[in-house]
Amino acid sequence: MRLCPALLIMAIALAASVSVAKPRIVSREEWGARPPKCRYEPIGNITAITIHHTATSNDYVDAVEVIKSIQNYHMDERGWCDIGYHFLVDRDGNIYEGRPLSALGAHVAGHNQGNVGVAVLGDFNEREPNAKEIDALVTLASWLVEEYRIPLGNVKGHRDYAATEGPGEHLYEKLETIRRRVGSRVYSFGDGFGAAAWMGVYSDLWPSDRGLWERKVDEALKALKDAGFDAVFFLAKDPWGYVYYNSSVFPRSPKYSWDPLAYVVKKAKEYGLSVHVYVNALSEGEARPDQLLEAHPDWAVRCEGKAVGWVDPSAEDYVQMLVKMVEEIVTKYDVDGVQLDRIRLPSGACELPLTAREFEDLYGRRPDPRSEEWRAFVASKVTEIVKAVRNTVKAKKPNAKVSAAVLPDYSSAYTVYGQDWAEWLKSGTVDFVALMSYTSLSAKLVEYGKRAVEASGWTRPVYLGIGVYLDSLDPQGVYDQVKAAAGVNGVNGIFAFNVDTLVRDRSRLEAVARAL
Repeated sequence: MRLCPALLIMAIALAASVSVAKPRIVSREEWGARPPKCRYEPIGNITAITIHHTATSNDYVDAVEVIKSIQNYHMDERGWCDIGYHFLVDRDGNIYEGRPLSALGAHVAGHNQGNVGVAVLGDFNEREPNAKEIDALVTLASWLVEEYRIPLGNVKGHRDYAATEGPGEHLYEKLETIRRRVGSRVYSFGDGFGAAAWMGVYSDLWPSDRGLWERKVDEALKALKDAGFDAVFFLAKDPWGYVYYNSSVFPRSPKYSWDPLAYVVKKAKEYGLSVHVYVNALSEGEARPDQLLEAHPDWAVRCEGKAVGWVDPSAEDYVQMLVKMVEEIVTKYDVDGVQLDRIRLPSGACELPLTAREFEDLYGRRPDPRSEEWRAFVASKVTEIVKAVRNTVKAKKPNAKVSAAVLPDYSSAYTVYGQDWAEWLKSGTVDFVALMSYTSLSAKLVEYGKRAVEASGWTRPVYLGIGVYLDSLDPQGVYDQVKAAAGVNGVNGIFAFNVDTLVRDRSRLEAVARAL
């Protein structure tokens, strides 16, 4: 596939804009730090944050005096070059500079390389951290994670490295809350364990009369906000070739003579909901080709010799259309992000004529569909599309988020469907993923969550999709699944599929609200 030069930027991480500002930090000069006794060793590549408590009195009067006493102890009693921590936080949420960030710390024996030490003044075996202390930790960690792309799972407590009580029982209990809030601020939406809902307006639930339709949308969005949802993901392009906004690229759904996306964005913002669009990337008709693939049959995937309603990921002209559509949306509408759905191959034994031809041109032989070489090649073609979309979004709206709705089992997603979503998270190609983990079993949902966090290296947020539409999942089951998801470390929240069900059956919406 040959895309225009602007879309061939491979340094994906450099495309991201800073969305989290550096917090106010009281400098060493301001609090009167002693100079170091020796030359610092370099910290190296920053990859982790460790949270400590100082295990000092909770009844201190002057935070600066406490910090000075800690520096004196570290230098005079322990014989260290300087205070061991890089930052310290007081009960009022003030952040103080300790050892320079460029310097190797002395706070986790054997694990100081690349590790930023942050200590909160006090003993958190004896008291709970207050809101200002937690907010300061979230703000500082968010800036560090944004600046250095630190994996969320590497925001840890002292006891994760050593047999110690640090950072105190009560502060340690808050670490997952801190990680989730950091993940939300840097990569996704909300402020902690979040809730989003997928919303499409193609079904008969949504009237064709504009006035009635707008009233229905208002009611749905208000209900979501009242239930505690943080975001709505609106279907901008369906799997049958239609879009739900005024587009110059794809045909608008014949159901609407107005711009549905414009109204949803406006009303959702009024209700304080984050608004993302989701677009069906490679599906054009699903079982059978839609009008676009009928006009361009060479773009189609073929299953059992017949063209189906899916696009070969090497169909260059189609990918250009998809990227142009995304550019159009982020330029014209006040959306907070773009999510790719069906960014994969269809199920079944299918052929990819264009990708096979590209493989043969590159390697001089026909691909073996059973080989790892072929699977990797196909996955790379799908990944190229995700990268192209990300680069376009970040170029036009740097703080907008790029995500993907993905199959819940990474192994089969990659080997069967060409969907390398774990690597997308690790490399920063997407900001977060939402697993389509629809099941009536809470234990299965938890398993999906744990395996997804492990597969992705706990780098960026993972959300669990809850199939509220399932007949086998009653309101109590919905409640149980939201609670179960909240109990999985590394899972940043839930996605409900979909708004239609929540509007038709308010008992399921109420179940989500009770669980959040």
